[in-house]
Amino acid sequence: AGIGGMRFAFEEWGGACTLTSEIDEHARATYAAQKWTREHPNHQYIHDANELAELSEKAIPRFDVLVAGFPCQPYSIAGLRQGLHDEKGRGQVFLSMLEILQKKKPKAFLLENVKGLQSHDDGKTLEYMVQELEKCGYQVLEPTVLNSMTHGGVPQNRERLFIVGFHKRKVGKVESVKAGEKSSGVSSKVFMWPNEKKMKTTLIDVLDKDGVPEKYFYTAEKYECYKEIKEVATKPGVAYQW
Repeated sequence: AGIGGMRFAFEEWGGACTLTSEIDEHARATYAAQKWTREHPNHQYIHDANELAELSEKAIPRFDVLVAGFPCQPYSIAGLRQGLHDEKGRGQVFLSMLEILQKKKPKAFLLENVKGLQSHDDGKTLEYMVQELEKCGYQVLEPTVLNSMTHGGVPQNRERLFIVGFHKRKVGKVESVKAGEKSSGVSSKVFMWPNEKKMKTTLIDVLDKDGVPEKYFYTAEKYECYKEIKEVATKPGVAYQW
């Protein structure tokens, strides 16, 4: 669940969250600070998705859509890229999601991961994932990369891969239409990927400007690299990662 981004989006359109799973305690602390904790005090939490998958079919509440940002570290170009064989067991979460889909057979799912999943093991990992999702009875639409900067109006260049699927028996055939395209009329059910939207918020708009402690600033006294940073970091409204 992370800190609840997908829940925010689905509830904005009338959805109701039935169960939350997030193993990281810091993410859970942020998640718990949201208004839904007060509004739904009896909401069900199971921290480990692998433990959730081990429950019986009846023990998992009914739901229509599975949304998940399963661990990205095994596939990110910033990590070791061990994939499903990740030594910390994070690759197991995808297999647990398959278990849940097989038990509950929800109408649809929306999965999110890093862009690097596309190229992991020369594309074999993603191909395997799609095949396994299809075995669970789903029509899997073409995995698509969206950028929070171009599609979410967020001032961060954050590319993420989205995988969407619909249960063939419960939903039927769904036609996937990209932004700017028209439906071919092959199916009466159409899933439309979002159009790009103009970004109205900049980094400057969301940064604290007053009373920021000195420890958060690079200074010539504290850092030998200050001269290099000053030469490179010249554009206002841009965050530089040193």
